[in-house]
Amino acid sequence: MPSCARCTASGIECIFMKSRRGFQGRKKKRLYPDSVNELDTPVDDAGFANSVDTDPVFSTPSFAIPEGQEALSEETTSTPHIDVEDPDFDKLINVYYRDIHPAHPIVLPQRLYLQNRNILPEYLRAVMAFMASHLSSVVSDKLQQQAERVFDPNIPDNGFKVQALLLLTLTSYARFERDRGNKALTEATSLASRIGLDCNGFGQGQGLIYRESWRRTYWELYTITGLISLIAGMNFRIRRPDDLLLPGHCEDYKSGRFGESRDLRAMRQRVPMEDKFKWSSFAYKIEAMRIMSSIFEGEKSDGSLSDAQVQAMGASLTGFLFSLPAEKRNPVQDDGDIDEVMSCALMIINLAGICLHFPRSSLAGKVSFKTVCGNDRRDKLESQDERFHRAAAIRSANGISKLIASRQSLKTLTPCFSCSIAFAAAVHLAAILPRDNSEAQHKEHIQLELSALNIVGGIWPIGGVVKSQLAQYTREVLSYRPAPAVLPSSSDHILSALPLQGEPWLDDLTSQYIDIPSEGFLFDLMSQPVDSTNRTT
Repeated sequence: MPSCARCTASGIECIFMKSRRGFQGRKKKRLYPDSVNELDTPVDDAGFANSVDTDPVFSTPSFAIPEGQEALSEETTSTPHIDVEDPDFDKLINVYYRDIHPAHPIVLPQRLYLQNRNILPEYLRAVMAFMASHLSSVVSDKLQQQAERVFDPNIPDNGFKVQALLLLTLTSYARFERDRGNKALTEATSLASRIGLDCNGFGQGQGLIYRESWRRTYWELYTITGLISLIAGMNFRIRRPDDLLLPGHCEDYKSGRFGESRDLRAMRQRVPMEDKFKWSSFAYKIEAMRIMSSIFEGEKSDGSLSDAQVQAMGASLTGFLFSLPAEKRNPVQDDGDIDEVMSCALMIINLAGICLHFPRSSLAGKVSFKTVCGNDRRDKLESQDERFHRAAAIRSANGISKLIASRQSLKTLTPCFSCSIAFAAAVHLAAILPRDNSEAQHKEHIQLELSALNIVGGIWPIGGVVKSQLAQYTREVLSYRPAPAVLPSSSDHILSALPLQGEPWLDDLTSQYIDIPSEGFLFDLMSQPVDSTNRTT
């Protein structure tokens, strides 16, 4: 059989597939397709893919069903139908692609979805709509109920299900709902391992766009698992497959172009290799998480590291920033848009810097407070150079603050950013004490962080909780100073107010805050006021 022009030009083997065109009789619709093959194949009318029957990028053969598992039959599917024909539902999917997908680009590109909405299974679309509802006026309990149907055991184990569970994990933690978040993350990591999503062979024979989507899904799961393990203080584990190819550039994924792919081992050797290969923002995000994870993996039970380990970790953090090409050092692009994935990468590397340097600096222990983000999980650690670690911790906190300041809008900010702001604020609050010439600079950073949380809290509930807790401690740190060592009478034990007390920006931010009970905290932490008469030093 002669090869088609497309395969001849691409230098690949041409495989004949029977066309799906033409009427083949009406088929009974199943709620949950067993495989990608059963989802309607997208037909391009704008040059995206001329023929899905012959294009290896968009061909969609069936999943390989793991041993011991059987495909669903029509008789075994009994979950109620999800109303994806609601006009509001379609609007929410558009909101998802506009405001959420840029930071977490794992599902199939919107251009494919617009060609045929059935390319994504209904349960995945339900989670996408539920997540997007937080950025829209369309909010209802029905959306949450529909999203939770991803837990239905009748849904087949495949990459789409991992995507739905991962997005529900993000939404649940951002909504301050720990139990559902833990359940979704546990199922997602278990399922990804069970179906082999962490292997290059997963999706063998499927279109390149699908295989890229699966790789993005696993690496995003790896990143989110690391962040939640830090924030929640829970021991979520997921394998880091150094040989799994890293995702390509998001622009290429969006348009259906695919070039050379490399793995994490090559990523770690990128500096001595000195070639012209351009790593994607997604690859840098994964490398940032690898570095942050290595800090905690090398710790002893008390959280300590040897001096040699600390120096090596510090070198990794700095080396990461120095190795970035000019276009990746700032997430703001030439047209003013934000590279959301690179913004996440820089957030993670700066968060790692705080975790490494803050406990070993002279700042640790000066301000003791807890938030739902677990920023207090580390006691002060011994170090031979506290001044160096102080400067490095402040530099990392300023880096997170800079990522916020570079934006014109916070709508596309990943929900994970709320807790990174809490870590940065812990550094800036501690840096104010003792008061010196840099006090005004740190105050401006705190003002920015609280203002950002004020906006994020209107979208994701966890942002509002973190904002409330930070505001409480900000009032105390900015408004009071320790009493003199010798006081003439007991009545003089009242702490003196500082000129910063009653500043309009702080009053405006804190006037709307309410006390939050300790019960039901996402990470089981109590909000405790700073004891200004007995601060730890």
